Amino acid sequence: MTGQAHFEEQLKTQLAPDFEVKRLIGTGSKASVYLAREAALKRLVAIKVLKPQLAADETARKRFEREAQSAAQISHPNVAKIYTVGRLEGDVPYLVMEYIDGRTLEEALKATGLLPVKDARRVIRDLAGALEAAHGKRIIHRDVRPANVLVENETKRVVLTDFGIAAILESGGSDVTRLTMEGQLLGEMRYMSPEQLQGERATEQADLYSLGILGFELLTGESPYRVNSDIELAAAHLRSIGASPSSPVTGPPRPTWWRPWMRSRRELVQQPVVARTISVPGRNRRWARSSTSCGDEKCCGWPVAMCWQRSC
Repeated sequence: MTGQAHFEEQLKTQLAPDFEVKRLIGTGSKASVYLAREAALKRLVAIKVLKPQLAADETARKRFEREAQSAAQISHPNVAKIYTVGRLEGDVPYLVMEYIDGRTLEEALKATGLLPVKDARRVIRDLAGALEAAHGKRIIHRDVRPANVLVENETKRVVLTDFGIAAILESGGSDVTRLTMEGQLLGEMRYMSPEQLQGERATEQADLYSLGILGFELLTGESPYRVNSDIELAAAHLRSIGASPSSPVTGPPRPTWWRPWMRSRRELVQQPVVARTISVPGRNRRWARSSTSCGDEKCCGWPVAMCWQRSC
């Protein structure tokens, strides 16, 4: 029996009879996720377990537990629910969370390509609402990207997950517990805000920037920064030199129908909703006060949660 198989047998034994562990449904560098059935409520749940080899790492354990603490504070349909937490033998932490029958947004985009405009707008709107709810609890996600968004198969609901590197702020604005060493970069550089790259304290504006990058990609199919290396990408983030959404599409020749179709999508990104999230310095990047649409027919038509104050 392999080490993984032995661990899974131990997991099943230690969680019984409350949970019947069925199978592994996902794994990453830090944790594994299992599908299980909760006996008392007769429902399917997802059980996320820190990998045993990381259990002795105090920072890894604290980050894992931070995920549960962060997500459990947020009540929103587009944030995965946390039901309970616990520890296995060997001090290995686990959390029991809502099971989403679907795949990540990253996987969905690889399988289907660009989403229809209506669906892309809905995804950004729902993620904006999830982040607004998190920010209302002084929680900064810090890792908004397609791999951390689940898309439910039946309803197409999008769910923000993985608050493992989230920052929880006190009312005064300082981190309650600092788990990131000075100069340490966490997250994916493609979606990282200039403030994070410079090692500055995380704020709500960092999430807004990442969502702007994600929104640009959903609507245009490409990154706003056309670079060839991580060094160039970091420089592009810091200089705020994103490509104009209306500039020509680079790469191989496209079919004749491509240009007018893509141009109509790019015109959406010209709106302040997405364009300004990645072109304005962090200190001036901010949410509006309300999450409802302003109702102005000349407005961009997005909910105010993704809009700029005084932009409509």
